[in-house]
Amino acid sequence: MDILDVGTGSGYGTALLARRYGSSQVTTIDVDPHLVAAATDRLAALDLQR
Repeated sequence: MDILDVGTGSGYGTALLARRYGSSQVTTIDVDPHLVAAATDRLAALDLQR
């Protein structure tokens, strides 16, 4: 199953999805570069970034 998370926001929902289904199954997008950068850092700290 591939999952598209539209509206990354803080990355919290993405982290939950990645823990449940695996980070290789989850793609997340957002239009705000600041939110994307912050979520990228958070997900990397949790080792959930591919």
